[in-house]
Amino acid sequence: MGAAPLASASGTSAPINGCYSTWGSTGTSAHCYNTTDAGSYQNEAYCNGLDSDKASGWVYIGLHSTVSNWGQLDCTWSISSSDIWFKY
Repeated sequence: MGAAPLASASGTSAPINGCYSTWGSTGTSAHCYNTTDAGSYQNEAYCNGLDSDKASGWVYIGLHSTVSNWGQLDCTWSISSSDIWFKY
């Protein structure tokens, strides 16, 4: 019987206000399209191995904004998933 893989190959987080996070292999980036709420958004990577989880800085994104490919993060070995966070 083979060992289970450490991480899924790629994925997309649940959306928040039109923003979501995508991940693959070792990295992640965030994307916002026509946001439904203005505030600060953060991208977070959940890394595997001895690596600590990583988070981007908070980025203010205005109402009805489109900001693609921000908050890029890289894990040393692999990434299991990523998430987007929001605060006013």
